[in-house]
Amino acid sequence: MNITTAQAAFAAILFSTSMAQAHATLEVKEATINSYYKAVMRIPHGCDGQATLKVKISVPEGMISVKPMPKAGWMLETVSGDYAHEYELHGRKITSGVQEIVWSGSLEDSHFDEFVFRGRLTDKLPVGQKVFFQTVQDCTDGTVAWEEIPAPGQDPHDLKRPAPGLMIKAVAHDHSHAMPAAGKKAAHNNHGDAHEITHVLKAEFDTPETPLTVEPVVISGAWAIAGWSQDGRGGRALMKKDKDGWYVHMCGGEPFKHAKTLSQIGLSPDAAMSLASDLADAEHKLAPAVVALFDGFGEAIEIGRTGHGGHGDHGAHTQSN
Repeated sequence: MNITTAQAAFAAILFSTSMAQAHATLEVKEATINSYYKAVMRIPHGCDGQATLKVKISVPEGMISVKPMPKAGWMLETVSGDYAHEYELHGRKITSGVQEIVWSGSLEDSHFDEFVFRGRLTDKLPVGQKVFFQTVQDCTDGTVAWEEIPAPGQDPHDLKRPAPGLMIKAVAHDHSHAMPAAGKKAAHNNHGDAHEITHVLKAEFDTPETPLTVEPVVISGAWAIAGWSQDGRGGRALMKKDKDGWYVHMCGGEPFKHAKTLSQIGLSPDAAMSLASDLADAEHKLAPAVVALFDGFGEAIEIGRTGHGGHGDHGAHTQSN
């Protein structure tokens, strides 16, 4: 049967498309620096009909605090080592961490699966460029290595086995920094923001008879969570920043530890994941009794910029715990 030129061109397009879809790829292909990134690596097939028995993913320099998600039926291993640079995370110097993740199990060639991990993208990553997650599939008798990194200006589609790439974006400008609250200095970094948040909470709830303790404070863009304790009670304050500075958006307890809850409240997925992860790291250093105090606040209450509920409602609610 003769094939027309148009048919041949159409067949070539279909072939190239199927080949592109057959590559190992990241589900989300761009993210901002100084944020937590949830990587979902998609593995579409095995090795020439053979089952995939192992998936190895290399973590690029500049992504730290990496934690993989376990998979049912798969064994999970991590390989750690020294970073090329020193990083700072929650006031701590970080010089080493997870550099390779290995899942061992079985994925039939006719099946599709995803392998998930998350980590923090530091500001040492190149904005406006891609970083690459070299990925290797070990199969029954053979290997597929998605490890080729394009040269500057080279189209990754020209490569036979391109490594999955992530485009690094700059943090969007937050206009809320432009107009600080009257009588307050603008906070230009997390340390300044944390100081302002502590001041706001103490001004609202602190009294000579029942002093308020605020710690820890974690921040992601225009959102923050501050743990507080007062007179044997405690909880977490979800803070929000607008053109007038920081204010108490809500007070709550255990649910504020979870990214899903924060997303439902209105935070972006990146901000929710960043806050939940930073909070877990910060509270890990606290005594279990203090964390239990935060968890025990009970049902969340909305306060807002206008102070709905105010100090009286805050006290009445915590008294019931």
